[in-house]
Amino acid sequence: DGQDIIATSGMSFYRRPPSYMVKNGQCAYIMNMYTKEAYRNQGIAKELFERILNEAKGRGCDYINLHATKMG
Repeated sequence: DGQDIIATSGMSFYRRPPSYMVKNGQCAYIMNMYTKEAYRNQGIAKELFERILNEAKGRGCDYINLHATKMG
């Protein structure tokens, strides 16, 4: 919002041995999804989430992991 950061997300990429579920071994871990309280329920986190999913898919990730809290 202007110069203020109102939401953020993070993702790290890693490799593991190929398997049935992860054929190419390319993996992503989504973490630290956060939106400032005043900006919640406006679809901002959903948009961020879709963008990082597309980034992972674009990098060829067969497996994308997310551990969500009750609030998330």
